[in-house]
Amino acid sequence: MITQTLSQKQQLRITPNQVEFLNLLHLNLQQLELKISNELIENPFLEQREKEEKEETPTITNDMEEWNDQDDHVSHKKENAAFFPGPAPDFFVPDEADFRQELREQLQMITNVSPEEIRIALLLVDSFNDNGLLESSLEEMADDISFIVNRCIDERDINNALALIRSLGSPSIGARNSRECLLLQLKSKSKKNSIDNAAIDILENHAKEFFSASFDKLKKDCKLDDEELKIVLAHISKLKLKPICNSCGKNDSKLIYYPEFQVIEENGKLSAQLTKTYTGTLYINRDFLNSFPINSLKKNNDKATIKFIKSKLQSARQLIKSIEEREHSMLSVMNAILETQAPYFYSGDISLLKPMVLNDIVKKTNLSIATVSRSTSEKSADTLFGIIPLKKLFSQSLTDKDGSKLSNQAVKNEIMELIRNEDKENPLMDKDIVLMLLKKGIVISRRTVVKYRSLLNIPVAHLRKMNLLI
Repeated sequence: MITQTLSQKQQLRITPNQVEFLNLLHLNLQQLELKISNELIENPFLEQREKEEKEETPTITNDMEEWNDQDDHVSHKKENAAFFPGPAPDFFVPDEADFRQELREQLQMITNVSPEEIRIALLLVDSFNDNGLLESSLEEMADDISFIVNRCIDERDINNALALIRSLGSPSIGARNSRECLLLQLKSKSKKNSIDNAAIDILENHAKEFFSASFDKLKKDCKLDDEELKIVLAHISKLKLKPICNSCGKNDSKLIYYPEFQVIEENGKLSAQLTKTYTGTLYINRDFLNSFPINSLKKNNDKATIKFIKSKLQSARQLIKSIEEREHSMLSVMNAILETQAPYFYSGDISLLKPMVLNDIVKKTNLSIATVSRSTSEKSADTLFGIIPLKKLFSQSLTDKDGSKLSNQAVKNEIMELIRNEDKENPLMDKDIVLMLLKKGIVISRRTVVKYRSLLNIPVAHLRKMNLLI
């Protein structure tokens, strides 16, 4: 029986040019340089010249038209001191390799695992923060990696990749929080004694009492006496609260900072420029293109050669266009940030930071929120007072008692200063911090103080007094 139905559906299609642009936009300066170097090696039609040369960039429109009358498919190629623990770094090289790079090198040496699993693991490594923690949920990571590898990835694949990474020697790497980090270290032991089992029980079933230092309740619930509880707590205190410890007398920064932007002041006005540009330096090698006998190839129906030429020409043209769009978008975003945060960029005083979210820059630039986010992710700027990461300039707003808007970054800085100068024998409780901030005109709830203190990786007063942090 023949039937006819009417259905309506909505699809989002993204072109290869858009994919290339978004991928390039997400890269920082070092990653972009590496990608361009690889493209120059792999694509014989792509060339680079010194920027001082004034030769006009040749167009390939006519060249492409000569090849576009073939029916075969073209395969498109997818692919400041307040912000740093010490003084704001200039261009520097760390004395040790970044832990992410070490993990990448180890993963690439594994031969008994499929390339797909290795790639997922490599993408996970890039998602770890400087402390080796995975801040995103497994579901979020599965969605992000699915988009990058262009196939469906589920939470089971992410767990398998985490297990592979942890098998390289760091059992707690990729933990979501301090509790999970402690548990992973304890559970990784092949032989566990009664102290290990008691510590696991406390962290799994009595974490709230442990982190709030409710020791009387812990003793009662776990059926431990004073001496036993003291031994178990001492055992837990020897573990690391974070997979990677950046405060053990070594250089706090493990990354090489090469800022994408430079902020300059001329005649009292601020402006931004890219520290390195590629617009006008990449071009199509016409001599190499003209060396192919077009008519002869068409006459002999050499589809393989024709397809290769079309693919490489399209890839080179796509890269050149995407880089131009990338640089234009990044400058638009940076100038919008300068306009919004001008008082801060003149002085470097973090208290002058205005509340600013991605949507504020979207409204100023008319760019999509994804473009703005990628333009600031893992990017930094060389300012009049040092190098700063752009993501630190974005913050939600709070209202002081006079009704003025205040950046939460400035509030975090106030909390950090209060705790840094507190009496170590009698550390400040969260409610004490609320009252001290109120005296400074900052109206804030205790719950918000707890949130900001956690974001600053500062433990509760009980733990600061016990000195449980390594």
